[in-house]
Amino acid sequence: MQRKMTGLFATLVAFGALALVPAMSSAHGLLDTSEGVTKTAEVGKKIVAYNEPGSGFKLTGSGFTTECDEVTMTGAVAANPHTVAGAVQWTVEDLWIGGSESETKCKSSTGATTVTIPGLTSGGGTSHWCIKTTPETDKITVEPRNCGGAGGESTFLIHAAGITCGYTRAANLTGTFTTPGEHKASTLTLDANQTLSKHSGGILCPASTVIGEFKVELSTDTATPSPEYCNPASVADPVWIT
Repeated sequence: MQRKMTGLFATLVAFGALALVPAMSSAHGLLDTSEGVTKTAEVGKKIVAYNEPGSGFKLTGSGFTTECDEVTMTGAVAANPHTVAGAVQWTVEDLWIGGSESETKCKSSTGATTVTIPGLTSGGGTSHWCIKTTPETDKITVEPRNCGGAGGESTFLIHAAGITCGYTRAANLTGTFTTPGEHKASTLTLDANQTLSKHSGGILCPASTVIGEFKVELSTDTATPSPEYCNPASVADPVWIT
């Protein structure tokens, strides 16, 4: 069931109480609750992230803005060391971005728009993303490759009005995480104003685009198959980073 947001980008990821306390200088670990019991999220455990209510996803180029109000990411835990020197790692395999236009498309200055990421499984690729925490900080990086891999670029395709504009970024995307308290989902937030450069598309496509707000909350992925859009009934236990 598609979840409707009450506003765009109010408050980007999703991935508060105690003034959104940042990570302490301590061991990073990923925890979840199953049947009331707190457990370490084991490697391979499926995690789903939904955009925080009231937030979404935005790309802004010169005269060409795309606004979406639904984000869903799924993947599996790649590393969960629970050590000061270790980083939590999460492989993002699928990412769906949608909105309130017809066929759950996003809005743009040229009409209903679709945004896809070809490197992910949901976009037909196999390179995926690796989200990593930075030890002893509240920082995250989003690497455009499988965890432990090399190379790659983050690529976004914007399909609108019969044209496709492609944008890439070789550098990692960056952001932060916040954990409002135990048994409450951590939120991952991409830093604003990160630029992607055009690699395909005609003169109607701006030379670059900038990522706006992107904020997602982590939960155990219990849906089979994984949902493309948020179904509140399928969101089970919160997942949080210590």
